[in-house]
Amino acid sequence: RLPNYVTIKNVKISTTSPTTPQLSYTEISAISKKITDHITQNGNLPFRLLMNGKNVTVDDYLYAATTTTINLNINKKTTVPINKYSPPISILGTTATGKLTKTAYLQTAQNIKKYMEDNGRSPNYAKTTIGKVNYQSLIYAYARIINFYNKNGRLPNYVTIKNVKISTTSPTTPQL
Repeated sequence: RLPNYVTIKNVKISTTSPTTPQLSYTEISAISKKITDHITQNGNLPFRLLMNGKNVTVDDYLYAATTTTINLNINKKTTVPINKYSPPISILGTTATGKLTKTAYLQTAQNIKKYMEDNGRSPNYAKTTIGKVNYQSLIYAYARIINFYNKNGRLPNYVTIKNVKISTTSPTTPQL
């Protein structure tokens, strides 16, 4: 005879499907380095990256990078799901340039993360203390923030926003 009830203790419930691809902190760090290297060499963002067999768009990376930056502020290195975010509806051609303080870039990361979760796509720009920073420049800035953390063991006190183009085609997909 079976009991009428069963007591279950210490059960963790995942909010993501076991089949949802994830990016580890190590993978996010490697992509950050690849993005900054690509921009340095080519002057534009790659269209997409292939990381350990996972197709990572710059939109998925932007979500992972902003989430990671927020987590690094509390010294937390976690895995981030790849949610297949869409690109922005339009891309702001110009961008504000200058220095964003740590407080400003952390608040901007929170705003971008929330926007993406609410809308399923990247923003075409973010309003910051220096003005509207376009999509491309945001991706580059958060890649450099993560690279700085990996080199110095802390977040930078500020990040300099630079104007970056995005490649509209991808003749080759950078692989890691």
